[in-house]
Amino acid sequence: MSKAMFRDVTWAGGLFCLCCMLAGCSSVTGSYVDASGTFGLDVQSGGKATLRFMGDSGPCTYTSTSKQLTLNCQGQPAGMVFTINGDGSLAPPPDTLIPVLKKTK
Repeated sequence: MSKAMFRDVTWAGGLFCLCCMLAGCSSVTGSYVDASGTFGLDVQSGGKATLRFMGDSGPCTYTSTSKQLTLNCQGQPAGMVFTINGDGSLAPPPDTLIPVLKKTK
């Protein structure tokens, strides 16, 4: 294998790894919880989510962009918009009692 070919393969492999890491970092799926453990949100692929409060849970759906997650839960006003912070935490709408939710896994 020539040096030029080795260099090209190394660059392509490095670029592929970088793309995979960036794609993983931007994923909103996972479990989120507030500092006290009272509120939780489990976000799954396919637009499904579960909102938890003091041991009770309810089914939800969501859509997301790079900066916002819009949560629609049964029995709740439509479209609770969470802001996705730079550290990956979710800041709730200001008119709710839900505190900031931090990603746990």
